[in-house]
Amino acid sequence: MKNILLTVIFLLSSLITLPANAQVCFSHSGALLADGAVVSATNVETSPLGMSYIASGLSLVGDASQEVSCRLSIEIESISGGVFQICWPSKCVQKKDVSVFSTEKAVVAPASSTDIVCEFVVQENASCRVKLCIETESADGTWVASHSVIVSFGNTTSALHQTNSTTKSGVEYYDLQGRRLQPSDTRRGFYIRRQSGTQKVVVR
Repeated sequence: MKNILLTVIFLLSSLITLPANAQVCFSHSGALLADGAVVSATNVETSPLGMSYIASGLSLVGDASQEVSCRLSIEIESISGGVFQICWPSKCVQKKDVSVFSTEKAVVAPASSTDIVCEFVVQENASCRVKLCIETESADGTWVASHSVIVSFGNTTSALHQTNSTTKSGVEYYDLQGRRLQPSDTRRGFYIRRQSGTQKVVVR
């Protein structure tokens, strides 16, 4: 009986595995990603300011027994027709060309999950392929690569056309905090008026 129980535990543990040697790893929409995994992101969303973008859906998960200092190393392998943006932990960086750079460092707590604002601001026929690598800080202050993932922001022509077509038929108003308003709620002041584009207007 004991041997059977040990066999069951072994089989279950083999099904639930974290990336090898990872103290901090990537998660996509709640699912852990293996080292070197490729994520395809194609869902075009529209911000309250009328900006079309594709979110990566990535987060960092700490699986160490103690806090880990880490940073993200980003390599934009290819990009066209848009702007890549990443905000982590607090500073936002935007890039339009192929490049390699790193974020500021941050502390990831054990058993924690931290969302990464990693997105591609798109136009029609836009695409972008980015490699993100987690680097952890060792005791001597050097940075060691521990886990990587590739995000492929796909061709967005049809999806972007569908998204934009829903905003051309009417006029929408937002305050400067991005909250949508009814036209009857607008008083004198600054608002954002969206109709097949975005512009700031004064309502008197």
